Amino acid sequence: MYPAALAGSTLHLEGIYLPYWGFAATGDGVWETKVGQCRRSALGGRRTRWVRRRGRIHRAWSNVLVPATSRLPPRLLRALLMRNSDGGSGDYFAASGNSTG
Repeated sequence: MYPAALAGSTLHLEGIYLPYWGFAATGDGVWETKVGQCRRSALGGRRTRWVRRRGRIHRAWSNVLVPATSRLPPRLLRALLMRNSDGGSGDYFAASGNSTG
């Protein structure tokens, strides 16, 4: 229906309860790898020099929603979750006034 067609209708919306668990987590890690740097010689050959690289990583996640029900199709739950995590307001989630993004 187009908005003009809805003007005279009696649209009735009813909320439903979709239980989700909300999680927050942080993770720290140390990584190490070797990177191959290829060089060409004057004679036309190739030589690979392996260089060690190291680093640290820190990640934080907040408002990670995980479905707390197995009675609804996973596809429906994922679609609703994606709707909220891609910039939706999140106001339609009970006890949540912010987005999960």
